Amino acid sequence: MWGLAEIYSFRAYGDRLFFLDAVSIWEQYTPWMITTQDAASGSHPLRNVTFPSQCNGSSVAGGVFVSHDDGSKASLGVIASTQGYVIILMHWFPSHRSM
Repeated sequence: MWGLAEIYSFRAYGDRLFFLDAVSIWEQYTPWMITTQDAASGSHPLRNVTFPSQCNGSSVAGGVFVSHDDGSKASLGVIASTQGYVIILMHWFPSHRSM
């Protein structure tokens, strides 16, 4: 949600630093997103473990790993709700196009 706060701050104050912070947050987490291909294979190129391709009957594609280690720990550290990540994208794209 920090990225969303940065987008709103950029819109309210017009300070480009807020926008750049939002971009930085987005870029930090994007490599850790589970793609459709990752979900289908049950693996991620940055993680050293396998995971189920579905959770409660839905694909885990779109999930984002919170823990940015090699994945050898017992907990995978996946954000169950990806709303914050998707919301940043929805707000970031229109702002980015105007820059």
